[in-house]
Amino acid sequence: MIKKLNPIHASLLAGVLCILCFMTSHVKAITQLANGSYSIQLKALKENSSEESRVQQSIEPNGELKVKDGKAVASITMKDSSDITHFKVEQQGAMRDVKVIESNAENNTRVVEFEVTDITQPVKAWVDIYIELPGLTYDQDYTIQLKFDPNSLRKIASSAATEGTSMNLLLYLFNKEAFSNGVAFQLSEAPYLKNDYTMVPARFISENLGAQVTWDDQSKVVSIERDHHMIQMKNGSSQVTVNGTVVTVDTAIEIKNGSTFVPLRFIAEQLGAEVKWDANQKSIAIVR
Repeated sequence: MIKKLNPIHASLLAGVLCILCFMTSHVKAITQLANGSYSIQLKALKENSSEESRVQQSIEPNGELKVKDGKAVASITMKDSSDITHFKVEQQGAMRDVKVIESNAENNTRVVEFEVTDITQPVKAWVDIYIELPGLTYDQDYTIQLKFDPNSLRKIASSAATEGTSMNLLLYLFNKEAFSNGVAFQLSEAPYLKNDYTMVPARFISENLGAQVTWDDQSKVVSIERDHHMIQMKNGSSQVTVNGTVVTVDTAIEIKNGSTFVPLRFIAEQLGAEVKWDANQKSIAIVR
């Protein structure tokens, strides 16, 4: 015999079903993301467990997802890079080496990437850690799962500005939230102060002002180009090459957790933009 639900219970059940339907559609929508870059949080868990793995200490919790034509590539920053001798992820049923796209010996970090087909499902991975200290050698491999948090997904870059398009960027000191022509974005790292100079993420500023940003892993040079105006810089150096001429910036270029930071006024002026600072709000407005 089937009992009828009273109106209150029926209403509650309907609400729960609506929420479940919304969550399901949201998960499905993740695989239909528009082209672009997104920040996403992740954890390294023990195999077949919800407990954090020892490897979590060597992984930055904020990753990046790049989507193009229905395919997604995840990039994560490895800390204590010299201790990690091997890092593989499962791809099409087999363990394969991740691709190293950036390496920083000074900070002992490297950025790796691998294809992801479904960010709602854990990615099986294998990591070998080797640490040699006086009187002690630690050599241990771990089979883990990299678990992404789909609810943390935030767009972090927009398409380049077109010719004649006005751009209004708004960033906040020590805050990862940013706006491009009123559209909210989540930065992978927040702007900060260094030697009393404001440092901002080069890629976000440059791409939103219509420039193209590239990284050369061989020379470790970041290049920014717009309308045949070329800026080239290296981590840790205050010497920047602009159209073949070496200029000195206020403070050295710095790579922080995989993001290249540059002095605010330098990058804005080089890309033809004006900077407005609000001390009360600690906000940075960049207008072009």
